[in-house]
Amino acid sequence: MITRQVLAYGALGFPLAFAALPLYVHVPRLYAENAGLPLALVGLLLLAARFADALADPLLGLWSDRVGNRRRLILLALPPLGLGLAALLAPPDTAGAGWLLATLALTFLGFSLATINYHAWGAELGDTPQRSLRVTASREGFALAGVVVAAALPALLAADTGTAMARLGWIFLPLLALAALATLIGTPAAAPGPTAGGRAALVAVLADRGFRRLLAVLAVGGIAAAIPATLVLFFIADVLRLEHQQGLFLAVYFVCGGLALPAWMALARRIGKLRAWALSMLLAIASFIWAFALAPGDAFAFGLICAASGAARRPPRRAPRARRGHRRHRRLFRRLELRHQVQPGACRRHRPAPGQPRRLQSRRRGHGGTGPAGAGRGVCAAAGGAQTRSTGAAVALACRLHRGANMTHTLKHLFAAFAAILLLGGCASVEVADYAADRPLLDLRQYFSGRVEGWGMFQDRSGKVLKRFHVVIDAKWQGDTGTLDERFTWSDGPGGGNPERRVWTLTDLGGGRYSGSAGDVVGSARGEAAGNALRWRYVLALPVDGKVVEVDFDDWMYLVDDKVMLNRSFMSKYGFRLGEVTLTLVRRPS
Repeated sequence: MITRQVLAYGALGFPLAFAALPLYVHVPRLYAENAGLPLALVGLLLLAARFADALADPLLGLWSDRVGNRRRLILLALPPLGLGLAALLAPPDTAGAGWLLATLALTFLGFSLATINYHAWGAELGDTPQRSLRVTASREGFALAGVVVAAALPALLAADTGTAMARLGWIFLPLLALAALATLIGTPAAAPGPTAGGRAALVAVLADRGFRRLLAVLAVGGIAAAIPATLVLFFIADVLRLEHQQGLFLAVYFVCGGLALPAWMALARRIGKLRAWALSMLLAIASFIWAFALAPGDAFAFGLICAASGAARRPPRRAPRARRGHRRHRRLFRRLELRHQVQPGACRRHRPAPGQPRRLQSRRRGHGGTGPAGAGRGVCAAAGGAQTRSTGAAVALACRLHRGANMTHTLKHLFAAFAAILLLGGCASVEVADYAADRPLLDLRQYFSGRVEGWGMFQDRSGKVLKRFHVVIDAKWQGDTGTLDERFTWSDGPGGGNPERRVWTLTDLGGGRYSGSAGDVVGSARGEAAGNALRWRYVLALPVDGKVVEVDFDDWMYLVDDKVMLNRSFMSKYGFRLGEVTLTLVRRPS
């Protein structure tokens, strides 16, 4: 293959990896916060979709092998993938559980069918070690670029998650069309070989003790990796309170993974793949354990965790060595890689040792031997195909593999699916909706009507009180538009660079949602109310030492009774926590 053809094949890896990130990382938070679905219900629906996907993938692999035309199958998969993901990321206001489940099923169907045949096509093209390496490098390079772009784009597209995800879905459609056009036209066809497999091969593979141990490692690693992948956006937004920097953290993670790969390859050649893999696990554990000690605003520390854990995500690994006497299994284990992914790893070939026959085949009947060169070539039975980071490690099988490897992919789906439901149902973060049953009910229009007085203080990161203030708010509403005229008196007196007046213009959007603007507010503030709580998020331009500094505010307001409201506001800049404001508001009689 010439370079142009290799690059043409790799192009489709960009949109497939691009789709994988929002599909597995953003969807839980999008439907829990923007669509208003209970987080446990979202987890249950994800479990159902992943379970169905796990059952469907081997069937898709079998059917794809029978059809054999990779171009036709990929082309068939693109419409459900593109339309399904666009609909999934842009749910209408009336979207509920049915919409989420239907769009997940449609997207998974297209994603699995496309990825299975895309990877199988690459395995068929790599008929020599050198060509296999070039094909793999092209696909993985485009995949890394796709996931980094998908991680960085949402923060650039819109301030709120719902709008950003909707725009991301529409951007995905032309990207998918252009990349698919390049791959389908510019990549040469590969001659399909005979396939090997069946029930006998599956039984033979699972009878091997080494392969069963590999499945156990896969189970533990998959569940462990599912924890940060499923909950990372909730952790960034609700624990670190750095929602606006989610894309930056994800980009740091994946870029560091790509940059560290050559170092891991060099280390593996020096000390062996197994030891390099063990070191990567130690690095991942040592980096993640510090997440327990993080406080709101610890952007730099979490960035280091992302960099270290990202660097640990892609070391080369090898499968366990087959036992003596199991000659028909040695090819399987030598061609099996465990890979961390957003886009699954490549089907690399194993270079035989000097004097070792390049092709081994079983002559015993009923054992599903791999057969001559080309046997088992094709889909690899969905083994590396349709999964992403939310499952942690993925199993990518080389071409000419026993059909028994289907079980590995299916079990990986199930382990990750059960991890997702347990984590989403049991580790939900604090949301405004958590206060929906608390009373008294906070009606923003009713409380901020007339005069409200408040007394507050500003504390720095250490908790030291730097300033105190008194505020008088005169509020009124006309229809769905309200005006809050705030006048401040500060403990350090006028002229200290403190705002003395701020006039808010609020809009009731319905459904407990509000937007707001003011002269020193950058862009638009957004608020959400439920029960006795209201959350405001906005960027404030504050004068500091003769300069204007934009500071992120995350306000939480709690109604105590019909007169008293408590307000706690967290301030940060570039993800670093600057301090917090505590305020007690008292509503005066009209």
